[in-house]
Amino acid sequence: MRKVYATFQNKTARKVLRALAQSGDGMTSGDLAKSVGRPRSTTSECVAGLVEASLVNRSLAVDGQCLYKVGEPGRVLQLLNGFERNLLTVATDNFVELWDL
Repeated sequence: MRKVYATFQNKTARKVLRALAQSGDGMTSGDLAKSVGRPRSTTSECVAGLVEASLVNRSLAVDGQCLYKVGEPGRVLQLLNGFERNLLTVATDNFVELWDL
């Protein structure tokens, strides 16, 4: 559970996880990068953390690319919604965005 919580602390990882949960059929790292508007290296790092936290499954697509998929999309979206409404999370995200300016 600690790995899940640690992963949820990363805003980009949450965006990646939400995109995967909403996709249904799974996505490649290139598709994810386009979907969340982040570099492919960043999304790949986030996906690795999500796989390690057992939130995302990795499989091989027909064309040989890695395909990432969420096992229980409804449950994951429920967790994300609850986490993102947390006041501490909102404050942390706002602080990080200000810091990046």
